[in-house]
Amino acid sequence: MSLNLRSWPGPRLASVPEQNELARLVDHVIHIWSDLFGARTASEAATCMGWRTKRRALAEGGSSIRSLLIPMLGGGFSIVVNDEHCPSDDEVEWLVAHEFAHSLFYTGREPPCRIVAHTPQEEVFCDRFADCVTAPLQPRPNHADEGPRPAIPGSASV
Repeated sequence: MSLNLRSWPGPRLASVPEQNELARLVDHVIHIWSDLFGARTASEAATCMGWRTKRRALAEGGSSIRSLLIPMLGGGFSIVVNDEHCPSDDEVEWLVAHEFAHSLFYTGREPPCRIVAHTPQEEVFCDRFADCVTAPLQPRPNHADEGPRPAIPGSASV
């Protein structure tokens, strides 16, 4: 089902949620994906909203950037996954979920605008969000040296 909403109809975040709020937020987001779009994954939800997702090399000569969230003038986003790192389909899904989490910090305007400045805490939140919504996919990209993902009490299972 494609509603072509461009704008995410769910919650917007003006600050990084506390760890104990993550499971509730993830459950809420997954329910919206399922109920409104019939989607099971971040990639499916993004497609249903008319967002573009692409896999491609980000720069000649290489780039350490794994993925990007790009606000679009007409609303919505483009999510680009750096294909030079040859991520597996599971890693691509994790990266799309991570970038989707960043979109929660934007307005629903055309074009989307950041609600708050980006912080290192937002990166940690987006990693944990992606861990929750892609579980039991393993390992998370660019974090293989950190060992297994920590269990998040009360996190949603998909």
